[in-house]
Amino acid sequence: MKSKNYILIGGGELLTKVAIYLKNALEINPLVLCSDRHFNEIICDITFHNILDTNKIEYIRINKLILDDLQKINIDFKNTIIFSFGAPWIIKQDIIDLFNNNIFNFHGTRLPQNRGGGGATWQIMRSFNYGVTLAHKVDIGIDTGEIVKYEEFIYDNCKKPSDYSKIHIHNYFIFIKKFINDLNNNISLKSYSQSEYFSSYWPRLNTEEHGWIDWSWDGFDIYKFICAFDDPYPGAHTYLNGIKVYLKDAFWDTNDGTFHPFQSGIIYRRRDAYHAIATKGGTLLIKELIDESRKSISYQIGDRLFTPRAQLEEALSQRVVYTPTGLKDG
Repeated sequence: MKSKNYILIGGGELLTKVAIYLKNALEINPLVLCSDRHFNEIICDITFHNILDTNKIEYIRINKLILDDLQKINIDFKNTIIFSFGAPWIIKQDIIDLFNNNIFNFHGTRLPQNRGGGGATWQIMRSFNYGVTLAHKVDIGIDTGEIVKYEEFIYDNCKKPSDYSKIHIHNYFIFIKKFINDLNNNISLKSYSQSEYFSSYWPRLNTEEHGWIDWSWDGFDIYKFICAFDDPYPGAHTYLNGIKVYLKDAFWDTNDGTFHPFQSGIIYRRRDAYHAIATKGGTLLIKELIDESRKSISYQIGDRLFTPRAQLEEALSQRVVYTPTGLKDG
């Protein structure tokens, strides 16, 4: 049986793990197509392209996915599988046809309910603890293709996006290895059409643009918001005495009772281990209160954390767009 060829497009830690697995465990040399946005991303303190270089994995750096350029690759297109890992391109029908409809995207949340981006951040805000490993065929829409394989798991004891990412990658890697085995052995894939009746789409997020804390919210909602923009991101932010500060490593507590909304944002206690902040419904315990240079902030007990209304309105009205080269200006 002739072995499959694999092209991996996009970036991220999961792509590198799959590429290394194909090369070392299955002796299949994958080709990676990555844009500028992913080329220099940091993965476990190493750049994406350095991981590929170290493991002698072939890659092409491109910012446009065009049929004419793909046709120049010396490969049997009808015997080639494409895996997409957060690829920055909308793939056109001529490319789908070129690869005989064998392009699959890996989406980390339920479909069609959670199309789009922002993954773990939206999940944390909404207190979603279930996880999904899912492969769907790529069509000309966004996350709209037929689902061909999926499994579910639980995000156990996860609070930050980095916690979600660790479990997500672990489960997805196992899932993809089984999926590769199915494809290599020509096991028939069952396709499930997505029901538009249940569909929803959530836009991508950017911490600096969207991570402004609204102190008028209920405290538990603020707590989830802070967790949602925590590691590996810079952190949800606000102002303290005119200085932009980031809040990281949050805990929710109700032992000090509730507070009036006018008390919200006041730092009413400080200990070596935490900063206690009043909110509607309870207390935010924050382990790290740092400035833009990542240094601890000095303040007086009774000072208030505050976000101007203009910042909050801009965060609500701003929609970010990521291109193959990075965050789109304006």
